[in-house]
Amino acid sequence: MTDPPRLSIDRRSWMRWARQQASRWWAELSGDEGEVLAGFNAPVALIRLIEGGTFSPDCDSSRIEEIFRESDSYCFDLYDRSRIVRESCRFREKARSDGETRSLFVRPGLGIDPESTLLIGDLGADMPIALDYRIDLQRPRVLYLGVGGWIEVAENFDSFCNLILAVPGETFK
Repeated sequence: MTDPPRLSIDRRSWMRWARQQASRWWAELSGDEGEVLAGFNAPVALIRLIEGGTFSPDCDSSRIEEIFRESDSYCFDLYDRSRIVRESCRFREKARSDGETRSLFVRPGLGIDPESTLLIGDLGADMPIALDYRIDLQRPRVLYLGVGGWIEVAENFDSFCNLILAVPGETFK
């Protein structure tokens, strides 16, 4: 367990630390075999897919358009472990240091808090796919940044896998 931050830090940093600790503690208590990526306990299914090399699904463009509701989605890219960490940390840093960037990502729709987010992929430039930990630290919902703002794709990562990887009649577990 890590030590709590010093009391001289700002409220946002304290809250980020508390969310990260809660995620780690829950993983230890529940016996999840998840892994902490960029400060959050990644869903076990995400780690299994990355390790199994099946986290880059072959989906036809009509399926992607159906799932993400974007007609101009040319690229569907799900990140590996190191890119998840790199892109998530970069996203947070830019949001902290650049008000224009923060306003770009905290947009209409559901909005998002970069400090409570793991970026796991994208649909092209400025269209990230994110795990949103604001509501549930253990079963984050999956959002993407579409033309109209942040849109929920699935209520949790297992549901997202069922959409992306499912064979008709089967569910992902």
